[in-house]
Amino acid sequence: MKRRRLRTRKKPKFDGYKIAERGIGGFIYYAVELLVDVAIIFILVKGFSVSFKFSYDVFGDKAKNPTSKDSVVVEIPRDSSATEISEIVYDAGVIDNKYVMMAKMKIGGYGKNVKPGKYGMSPAMKYGDIINLICGVNEEEEEDTGDANDKIKVDTGTDVYDTGETGDESGGEDVPDDGETTDDGGEDAGE
Repeated sequence: MKRRRLRTRKKPKFDGYKIAERGIGGFIYYAVELLVDVAIIFILVKGFSVSFKFSYDVFGDKAKNPTSKDSVVVEIPRDSSATEISEIVYDAGVIDNKYVMMAKMKIGGYGKNVKPGKYGMSPAMKYGDIINLICGVNEEEEEDTGDANDKIKVDTGTDVYDTGETGDESGGEDVPDDGETTDDGGEDAGE
């Protein structure tokens, strides 16, 4: 009887574990493998960091240099797109990142509201202030105010007391003078 030889699969020529058993070759193999892993982790962390900063700038509102006293005249031509406007303002040195400005304009839908003209801008202006300026938002608010009696201003820093001038007999007696509080412990003290 003849014995048949079983065919076995050939092992791949590059087997990292066999190389690892060889001493210095194994050390180099593991060192390279570790470097690749660290590089992948670094790329992921850096990508998340850049993404977070961009998102923070888009949804936050900050100025390039809040203490700057410089001023620049920027001309926005007629029929400019958000991309072109962002490029113009960036080239004037007013903003840090033209892509943040472009994203803010596109997300807010300001592209069609931009009014052409010359505008005085400063690196101390926030992205939102620049967009409001070139869209004429502040001008529209001034026109809409109309009558001064339409709005009520509330000062939350002071206390309001009943002076009893409306004919209410219970008021007016407990109004404190010069920030004092009065509590006479009378009939109302237990309620």
